[in-house]
Amino acid sequence: MYDLLESLVPKGHRGIIATAHHKNDSVETLLLKLLRGVHINNLRGMEVVSLPSDQPNAVWARPLLKATKDEIKHFLQSQALQWREDSSNTLSKYKRNRVRNELIPLMADIVGDKNLLEKRLENLSRQSKDLSHELDKQAQNYLHESESNDFFILPKGTFSFVHKEALYRWCRSKGISLSYDNFERISSQLEDYPTSIQWTLQVGDGHDIMRRGSAIYVERADGKTFGEPHPRELMAW
Repeated sequence: MYDLLESLVPKGHRGIIATAHHKNDSVETLLLKLLRGVHINNLRGMEVVSLPSDQPNAVWARPLLKATKDEIKHFLQSQALQWREDSSNTLSKYKRNRVRNELIPLMADIVGDKNLLEKRLENLSRQSKDLSHELDKQAQNYLHESESNDFFILPKGTFSFVHKEALYRWCRSKGISLSYDNFERISSQLEDYPTSIQWTLQVGDGHDIMRRGSAIYVERADGKTFGEPHPRELMAW
């Protein structure tokens, strides 16, 4: 559905695609992310406004995201309008439906109050968003200050949470989209074997991540390398 709607935006124009997602949908999205496994800085629900990176001409807007499903239904009733429910919403074969119809009621029962559960999940989402903004700022600063462009310069001290994020962003900028497991392999290699200054890890899709001294570079499946370090980077600290 998303691809179809984005394809309707004419080339060279900017379009706003508005959906009827509400607060309950956002809570479900957060819990689905938690079950699937995501980075802690992405442990949140939907955004009111989002801009897909692969379709810069389409802006997604969710103007009803602050309202609950019950609030929307009550408003419709007050206006003598009919609520229409998708018949597939009751089918347990869809994971989102099981989260909505089974998991959330169970969690609300354990917490003791549905509104309290929603409030706690909102707080978690807000904390994750704040962390994401701060981590983004510090990671970008590190990449700028270390002049990590053609290759990634490793820190002289501890390979911290910020450095992990910076390395992840640098890999993506070179066309390498790493799974969480593969990225953890790289992080563990750096943390567990800090004195090992020359190694290569295969990270899927024919891509290799290589350490040479104090630098990390990548060799993509298409044979393109980013980037052969200067001899000074091949030396240990």
